[in-house]
Amino acid sequence: MTPEPFKKYDIGGAYHWKWYLVNYDGYRDFTNTLTRLIPNNGSLMDVGCGDGLISYLFFRLGFEVYGLDTSQTAIHLARIVTKMALEKGMGENIEGVNGTPFIHGNNEIHKKRMAQQELQFTQRSIYDI
Repeated sequence: MTPEPFKKYDIGGAYHWKWYLVNYDGYRDFTNTLTRLIPNNGSLMDVGCGDGLISYLFFRLGFEVYGLDTSQTAIHLARIVTKMALEKGMGENIEGVNGTPFIHGNNEIHKKRMAQQELQFTQRSIYDI
C-alpha cells in the first residue's frame, strides 16, 4: 500500500510561522521553550522541518542548521519564508516577538551566514541518509 501524500503545507501554507507570530494557542511560548533545551551553538539537523520555523529559530541563535522534509511544498515554503523573515524583517514589529529567538542577533551577520549556507533545506527522507 502506498502512503497518502503529505498535503498539510499545500493546504495551510507556512502555518507554523503564522502561529508563532500571533502566539496561537501558546505556540510561540512552546517553540521558544524548545530552543532553550539545546543551549550550545553547533550543528543541528531538523528532521521533518516542515515550513522551517524551528530551523530558523535555531539558526538565529547561532546554530548551523540542516532541515530535511519529504514534502516539496514544505521545503519550498521554508526557503521562501526564512529568506523573507531575514531580509524583510518579518515580524520584528510585533511586540510579543521582541526578546525571542525570532529576532535574536544581528541581521547582517545572519545574512552572511545564510549566504554561506549555514541554513539549508533539502527535500529528503531521513531514511535516505
